[in-house]
Amino acid sequence: MGYARGRVSISEVRDVNARILGVAAAALCMGLGVYLAVAHRDEARLEEGNVEALAARYPQAIRAIDDVRDGVAGARADVLRGYAEAARGRFPASAPFFSRALRRDPNNWVLHRDYAVLLRLLGQREKAQARMRRALALNPRMTLPVGFAAVNDR
Repeated sequence: MGYARGRVSISEVRDVNARILGVAAAALCMGLGVYLAVAHRDEARLEEGNVEALAARYPQAIRAIDDVRDGVAGARADVLRGYAEAARGRFPASAPFFSRALRRDPNNWVLHRDYAVLLRLLGQREKAQARMRRALALNPRMTLPVGFAAVNDR
């Protein structure tokens, strides 16, 4: 098979190992660089969306974050998009964003509470009650929003 038998010196082994480590380190740095560039871009887009939403320019906020979907920035973009759609009165359009945000952050009592209010507006009373019960379980000291005088009523 063309395999040559012979002795390999320690310096040759070290040289090959150093080259392998150099290539691996370069690949790792390139991958990290790409990741950080994308993460920085997403954070910048999210910040732009937040500024637009605070100025009540919801269509611009939604456009700013439209392609932010991955990682922590993606989770925060889902939350912002849900609130922006609701602020525009587009309640059915906001529901999937609240739902996705809660899948990413299931222990966020504020999201559970606000999603419960949205579900109640959409006429989904039982789902709203379940969300509000979850919000109360996560934060028993929270004040119930209007329309949720008792979360056990049916």
